[in-house]
Amino acid sequence: GPGVEHIEREIKKGMSSRFYRVSEKGQSPAIPDFRILISPSVKEGGVYGEIHSFYVSVAISMARGTSAESLVFVSTERPVAIHGLTENQALDGKSVNQYFEKVARPLVSDFWKRLSEVEKEGSRPVRVEIAGVPNLEAFREFRDYVKDIRLGMGGVLDEEYHDGWGVLKVKYRERSLYLATIIQYPSRYRVVEYGQDRIRVIYQGEKP
Repeated sequence: GPGVEHIEREIKKGMSSRFYRVSEKGQSPAIPDFRILISPSVKEGGVYGEIHSFYVSVAISMARGTSAESLVFVSTERPVAIHGLTENQALDGKSVNQYFEKVARPLVSDFWKRLSEVEKEGSRPVRVEIAGVPNLEAFREFRDYVKDIRLGMGGVLDEEYHDGWGVLKVKYRERSLYLATIIQYPSRYRVVEYGQDRIRVIYQGEKP
């Protein structure tokens, strides 16, 4: 609908920077983890000399998979007036009285705030075990590496180490697969098992 491309562009850019993978139309037929729907409405208002006014309403909703229930929902509280010499200018122009600054930017900002709240609400404990660690220093290096992961990490809740074996209890809000994949980026860590709330890692040292 009218103006949607502005919101769509901002959401795609923001999702990618937050480490979500954005699927384009026509890509994999697999059911997506989330769906985002942008619902716009533009109605003509009055004409003041050469200036036309239009009333815009927009809602953005984000749902999981095929669910109809919104995880995130934001919308204009009431129709917002935008202005331009033509409808296209009102929708595509860059002034403070036109669509991007008056409608798209503040609505997308509200969307990010609500998404952040949902992500924090969705954090869960995950147990990360590591075996074959040569010493306490190597375990602490592993702990700091996991703690500094930015994607979905909510912090280290507890830690334990003895005799080459260690465990971290962390808060994480994304799929455990994502966490497991990031953990094994350094060649010294090899993930041998992962599930919803547990990841097992083998320390194999630096590969030559």
